Amino acid sequence: VQPEKKLILCVGRLGEEKGFDRVIKAFAANYLNHPDWDLFIIGEGELRAALEVLISSLGLSGRVFLPGRIGNLSAWYERASIFVMSSHFEGFPNALLEAMAYKVPVISLNCSTGPSDIVENGFDGILIPENDDGDCLRAGLKKLMNDDDLRIRMGQRAVKVREKFSMEVVSSKWESLFGGDI
Repeated sequence: VQPEKKLILCVGRLGEEKGFDRVIKAFAANYLNHPDWDLFIIGEGELRAALEVLISSLGLSGRVFLPGRIGNLSAWYERASIFVMSSHFEGFPNALLEAMAYKVPVISLNCSTGPSDIVENGFDGILIPENDDGDCLRAGLKKLMNDDDLRIRMGQRAVKVREKFSMEVVSSKWESLFGGDI
């Protein structure tokens, strides 16, 4: 990662369900106006070759990177300027929580479970409609890439997930649910 570059980060298995092809296409629509930005997708999986072909076909070699599995994910979150989750479905997306806990503003596809329980749209991140054809994702990326102040504000708000999903808060909710007999 070049020190002068701003980094868009995605994390997950390189599988169909993660929708990384959408992020690559959205970045392709924005990258010419943003030479100071690169996209990194951390993970490994069966779609690596297909994603590499897509990257090459869109002329994004040298701007979009697939570093594979890494051991220092926290260093990537600390370095990221935007985190994107483009999954078609999720349970409770830990990578989204982790990014927010590191003060990274997020853009997430609002799949049927998970993201809307974590992200407050327009406050600490941007939720993209589940049926987005790519326009909203492109616009969300453009908005955050163009606005340093907005990214900083959203990142400062995003870190509040540490409190919202702390062990104490979650444990208390479980105790309430089960009448304190756990």
